[in-house]
This record gives sequence, C-alpha cells and structure tokens, in this order.
Amino acid sequence: MIRKFEVENFMSLRNVSVDLGPLTVFIGPNGSGKSALFKALVILSRLLNGARVRGQKDEFGMKAGVTFDRIVYSGNSGLPIKFRVWFDDDGQEPGYTLELRKGAEGWSVMRERIRDGENWIEVDEDHPFQHPTEKGIPRVHTPPMRASLTYLVQPFVNDSVARPVIEPVLRLAKRFGFAYRYRPSASDIASVFSRPTEPEHTFYVAENGRGVAVELQDLQGSNREVFEAIERAVCVLFPHIKAIGFRTTWQGVRLSFRTDRSDDLIPAPQESDGVLLATFLFWRLYTANPSMKLCLEEPENGLHPFLFG
Repeated sequence: MIRKFEVENFMSLRNVSVDLGPLTVFIGPNGSGKSALFKALVILSRLLNGARVRGQKDEFGMKAGVTFDRIVYSGNSGLPIKFRVWFDDDGQEPGYTLELRKGAEGWSVMRERIRDGENWIEVDEDHPFQHPTEKGIPRVHTPPMRASLTYLVQPFVNDSVARPVIEPVLRLAKRFGFAYRYRPSASDIASVFSRPTEPEHTFYVAENGRGVAVELQDLQGSNREVFEAIERAVCVLFPHIKAIGFRTTWQGVRLSFRTDRSDDLIPAPQESDGVLLATFLFWRLYTANPSMKLCLEEPENGLHPFLFG
C-alpha cells in the first residue's frame, strides 16, 4: 500500500506531498489542486502499467491533445515532472522515483529509482540498467528512455535468463497497481453503450461512469457472486429496487432495473440519479482489488446525505 505520494511541476502542483491511508478525503475550494493530484496518480499508474512517455510518432496524453507540454507546471517545458512514492515498508527515502524531462527527442524518462529490499535499481545518464538475455546479448537501457523500465522490460518477461534481474521492476508495477479517477454522472451511467468489437481493444469504464452497464453484464456471467453482492447492496439501499437487469439492442447495452413499480425492466433513465450513482459506486468498490487506487471526485453529488450516515 502507498503511504505517501509526492509530485513536482504537474499541472497546478509546484511541489506537493500527501500522506495516504486506506481512505483519504481531500477537501478544498475549486482550483486548489484536488483533481490535479488525482490525475498525477492516474498518470503514474499508466506509465507503470503499459503506457509509453513517447513513441515514434505519438506522445503520451491524458486525453486527446493533452500532452506533457500542456500539463507541466505553468506550461514551462523546461521543468522536470517528478513523482515519488513511499510504500508501507519504506523508510525516509521513497521506494520509487520517476523523473521526466523534455529534450531533443521529446519527453523522456531521465531518472528512475526502484528499491529492491536493501538494494536499489537506479537509472540515470551515468547509470544504465542492464540485464542479460537468453540470446546472450545483454539489453541496456540508458536515459533518455521512451518509457519507464516496467514498459521496457516487458518483452523479456518470459526470458528465463532476464527474468531474475528484471523481477524487481515487474514487482513494482504489481505493487503500485492501477489508479482510476472517476467523476460519475447519472446521465452517462444511464446511457446506451456499444460494446467494443476490436479484439485488441482494452475496455475501461469512462471517468463519468459510461460503460458500467457492460461491465456489470459481463460480471453477471463471469462472477455471479460479486454481481449478486452489488445487486443486494443496491436493493438494501433502495428497497423499491428488486434486481439489476440489462436491455440489449442493436445500439448497445443499457442498465435497467426490476422494481416494485412494474413487472417489466425499467430503463436506467427512468430511475433516480441516486440509484444510478450508487450502482456505479458499488460496482467499483466491490470489484476493486487491494492494490487499486480509486479517486472519486464529488462522490456525494446526486446522493442524499442520509446515504453517508
């Protein structure tokens, strides 16, 4: 578990350090940096779980057109963006450090430091990271790097010679886990969602909750126990709800409910915002694993205060 997180030169955050617990609540006025902090966690999660800082023709972006040039502090691309993470068993020094800088190649990883027990994997311009391979040709990674080590070593996860050396890097990604930021909207949760058909497409529920109907429908078939736990939680909170269902048409899947008001399934847009938002929150909480970080913005928006009692 992460107990402390620091970020420098990211959006409105010049140099911010926060202590994190199992539940951390951020309260502050608009523009105080709450969203920026959540986005920093999400971006670091993506960089440690398969996203590149840059490719041959493209650059990493939070959304279309939002690149590091746009999210570096004050738009000053001469500043480095730094992330530091302390895990539960770390001492004074962070167990993980990542530094991004912009150079002739574009934004790159210029420094990375990973604690491995009593030892360190440290990569900078003077310290390359090297590991052997089954082919007998060592692989050397020297900054500026187009991605973090967790991305760069992926081609060697099944290499029996490389694996012992790169194991601490792979362990870091698993330990950090994934981070997701949500600002759920009842209207988006209620909307029809067309299931992706491309085999290589990785599907994620959008920040606004759009697509949760597909996730719930899949869960109903793949993990009935968890689906029924979510369904029970919704029914207990809203006694008029009897079951969660789905309407599937040529347009896609829509979340629906069986209620005490009708024998027919009621499409989600005809239910209250509170029911829709609670269904989304229960899905996310019941399906999260211990290493997942959930950043929920304004979770109380659209829910009556008695539900938080």
